[in-house]
Amino acid sequence: NYGIIISPTTISLTKADQLFEIEVQANIKYTVSVDIDCKWITQVGTKALSTSRYAFKVSANDTYDNRKGKIYVLGENNNLLKTIEVSQSQTDAIFVSKKEYEISKDGGDIEVILQTNVKIEITIPDNVKEWLSLKSNSTKALLDESVVFTVAKNKTYYGRTAFIVLKVDNLQDTIKIRQAQTDAMFITNEKEYSFSKAGGNAAVKIFYNVDHIVDGASLPSWINYETNDVDENNK
Repeated sequence: NYGIIISPTTISLTKADQLFEIEVQANIKYTVSVDIDCKWITQVGTKALSTSRYAFKVSANDTYDNRKGKIYVLGENNNLLKTIEVSQSQTDAIFVSKKEYEISKDGGDIEVILQTNVKIEITIPDNVKEWLSLKSNSTKALLDESVVFTVAKNKTYYGRTAFIVLKVDNLQDTIKIRQAQTDAMFITNEKEYSFSKAGGNAAVKIFYNVDHIVDGASLPSWINYETNDVDENNK
């Protein structure tokens, strides 16, 4: 009986450039060739390394997709075709086109469009989890993918910021989410004052986090005022 035995029949490689070998055992004449569409696989030299071992070189895979190729061992008279499957992993990538997002005090969903070909790890800092959470995400080949974050309503009088890390192995990118404050201006002490005929002073303490003015034109002529800033956010 005539036959060809090949080992191994499947080969899995990393994205780096490298060499691999196949072993062919046959009792007939045969030829070894690389699929014409697999330019990234080349046979090293024109002869076998030994009676039945053949070496091939694989170039580095700088693309964002894994790739597959074939090596053929063909017996004489085009009979007994054997195939070796060769696969090489992709170059992993994460790209975020927009890295800063702003949302109003009312909160809502923020959709982050990114490009990745790996399953990413999304890290939300513990100190912002009370108001920011991951709603959904999905990743596959290097295509536009959607990661949605939900931001709660900001009931405080201060703006807040979160830095979200998108990571896989040694790759990572960071996005920044800023939420506006609840605008406010109110008197924090007494709102009514009584004076004797001699007059006097009244210190009115105002909290505000927005630009404002005192409408002096609305005051009667017997009341004067001056401002005295106490603290940047509590005045």
